[in-house]
Amino acid sequence: MILNRCRTGFASALSVVCLLNGSVVRADDEWQKIDLARVPPIVLKAVRKAAPTVKMVEAHTADMAGVFYRLRGKDAQSREASVTVDSEVRELTTENEVAISQVPKSDAEALSAKQDEALKGFKPTKFTKEVYGPGTEGMTTRYCFYGNNARGQKLKARFDPGGYVAVTNED
Repeated sequence: MILNRCRTGFASALSVVCLLNGSVVRADDEWQKIDLARVPPIVLKAVRKAAPTVKMVEAHTADMAGVFYRLRGKDAQSREASVTVDSEVRELTTENEVAISQVPKSDAEALSAKQDEALKGFKPTKFTKEVYGPGTEGMTTRYCFYGNNARGQKLKARFDPGGYVAVTNED
């Protein structure tokens, strides 16, 4: 269940992908697992460039107004990481797990100030940094908070650079 719709850009590599027009939301269940050997060389090259220290262990693909690939793995500190890229390497998103100390104070304060019914009692347990944009230039950074609200729902709160907060249900 999507609680708030995504507003901008090519988005989350873990749970929700918003297409470029910002109005269509796709969930993980539309991604099909594939063998890493089936990922095109141009995509693998972009993934290695975007996340050189991450050992990718699985790959998925989806057809959403073009073919997209998502590769997941872990970095040297065993933190989760993923890269999502289209087959022509025009859009790219990386998402890496980070410590709370790496999250800007302004994002943490915005989460506390957000008056959203779904966020009542929200307790984040995982934090990620997303970098997304066209190819590998002109990239934008945003931070995501994963956790449970007072009703026990698994949520993801994502802060776009303009201050917009998107909340999605992770169940």
